[in-house]
Amino acid sequence: MTVEKFVDPREVARHLSVSLSWIHKMAIYSDIPVYRIGKNLRFKISEVEEWIANGR
Repeated sequence: MTVEKFVDPREVARHLSVSLSWIHKMAIYSDIPVYRIGKNLRFKISEVEEWIANGR
């Protein structure tokens, strides 16, 4: 079993071809799957892709 690592907002923005500010807005105002570790935001790419696929 492979454990998926967490990525930072820059990597998610690059993966989705969106701006870093859009990722931050979604983390604040939307239900995008995000993990807060202290003041840092972390994501799992597979969860973000599933969120998009479900039309969120």
